[in-house]
Amino acid sequence: MYGVVGVAMAILLYFNRLTDAGLDLVGMREIAGDRDAAPAIVRSVLGFRILLSLGLTGLLASIAAMWLPRPDGLVLAVFALTLLPVGASTRFVHLGFERGGYAAAARVAGEAVILLLVVLLVRSPDDALRVPFAHVLGLGTTAALLAWWMRTYGIPFRARIDWALLRPILRRSMHVVGSAMLGLIAFNADLIFLRILHGAQTAGWYAAAYMPISLAINLGIAYRLSLLPALSRLAPTPERQRGLYHTAIAQVFAIVMPTALAGMLLAPLAIAFLFGGEYAPAGPVLQLLIWAIPLAQLREPAIAALVSARREDRLLPATAISTALNLALNVLLIPPYGMLGAAIATVSTEGVRLAMLLWYSRAAGFSFARADRFWRVLVATAVMGGVLLALNGVAHFLVAAASAAAIYALTLLLLGGIRLRRGELPALSV
Repeated sequence: MYGVVGVAMAILLYFNRLTDAGLDLVGMREIAGDRDAAPAIVRSVLGFRILLSLGLTGLLASIAAMWLPRPDGLVLAVFALTLLPVGASTRFVHLGFERGGYAAAARVAGEAVILLLVVLLVRSPDDALRVPFAHVLGLGTTAALLAWWMRTYGIPFRARIDWALLRPILRRSMHVVGSAMLGLIAFNADLIFLRILHGAQTAGWYAAAYMPISLAINLGIAYRLSLLPALSRLAPTPERQRGLYHTAIAQVFAIVMPTALAGMLLAPLAIAFLFGGEYAPAGPVLQLLIWAIPLAQLREPAIAALVSARREDRLLPATAISTALNLALNVLLIPPYGMLGAAIATVSTEGVRLAMLLWYSRAAGFSFARADRFWRVLVATAVMGGVLLALNGVAHFLVAAASAAAIYALTLLLLGGIRLRRGELPALSV
């Protein structure tokens, strides 16, 4: 049933991207660039997305109920209701005003509702249908809070489409939608292939191994959404804009490299701790999949740079080429090698996509950060890896993970990669 829920959520993601219509990203940029036009932009975006979400909810629920076997179809049909709060989301407004705290608080509140309901109501595989209901209530909570807090900017929650205003925004957002849809194929086609070719149990194991990757991707998207308004605002000063871009790359590198190495070394312990012994086959898969995290996260500053430069048209070819590669590798590797073949396909795809986006961002005037900004992170990561190898098989997962984080932070501090100032939180200085 974990595999059934995982596959349903994988399919749902495609409809999520269609419901968003690329307007979170492009709408945020438009608001960041012209806040006086925000009320009109918000009305039109909400009007369009709410209508779209109603249509897509009915379509997905009908397809799931009529065409898919049970329990897959029933679970997906209930998940379809989550498209309604996606359509009504005003996250792009808060991020456009660079008030990410509201977006973060609403997201945390919604996820807390989901977590609480799952913990209280899901006790066995027979309770799987309660999972999508929890998501509907949690996402509804997030959307309601975001709408309520729009009063901060004096913008009412109203939906009325002004086609003259919306049409040029939609033309630009279609590049984002196309890129997102193709990116999702690369993101979760492997899970769907595994469900069809190797069964729900294998899909469940792979979904367990993919959980940290999904978490990292969500964090990366959140970081990109907070970075984009600042890059857009700095467009009149290219030197400062490029400086922020270089700092973003260096800071992302400082987070993802130790995460990937520690994740590889601790993967079997992590799977056993989070899922239990029955999910042990997911451990070796996670050891390979974990390297998708640095490849996927380092592309987020490049995407933000391209969108801020109004070159979102470059997203689609990069994603199309990497998705074609992903599908080819899935077809070649998953039938004979199962989960490990899927993991190889994922990591290879992320590497190609990163290389292309960095190339396009360089052509748009955003060169890569200097090499000397990375040596402290590499040394601290190596020291942390040595400590983890010494603890291998001796320490509990939580002890090993906490030790890794402490050793990395301490080493980076001694190397000058973390700055401490009285009255301030520690800050990366890479």
